[in-house]
Amino acid sequence: MISPYIKPGTVLRPNDSTATHIAYPYDHTSVIATLRKCFNLGKPLSNRDAVAPDLEKVLNLDTPDNNALGTVSPKPYTIPPNKLAEALAAPLNDFQKEIQHAAGHLPNVGNAEKTIEAQIVDHIEYLKKELGKDGGTLKDITEHTNPKEASPYIVGKLQGFLEKGKLSGS
Repeated sequence: MISPYIKPGTVLRPNDSTATHIAYPYDHTSVIATLRKCFNLGKPLSNRDAVAPDLEKVLNLDTPDNNALGTVSPKPYTIPPNKLAEALAAPLNDFQKEIQHAAGHLPNVGNAEKTIEAQIVDHIEYLKKELGKDGGTLKDITEHTNPKEASPYIVGKLQGFLEKGKLSGS
């Protein structure tokens, strides 16, 4: 663990004889248990964080000690052209497919005869109707196989909605 509230060189081991819950190892729920205890956040979220050992004993400084900390500047990164070409040609991963699918659900707004709000309500009704039949898919969502094809589609759908779709209150 790294924190300005921990003395340098502090080591926390799960088999420490002073640990109160030796039967339960330290894991991410230990962070939840620690936050609950330090900030008096009430009851546990689940049995798992109720029994998780907290990390309070390593928070052994009353005031933060980060005088030696300077600034950290990330180094610029430029992707090599061959790696970019590979990434753009690779099949869409599940997250990219979901982004494409979500973009396909954005309404096409810009009908001057109706307010943007009315067009969105119409689109929601269309989605309810279309998703409620035949397995719940939309026929007009364009499917692409790689990021090079999907990116312009997604950007176009977002721009069409955000630029044309300025709500009256915004």
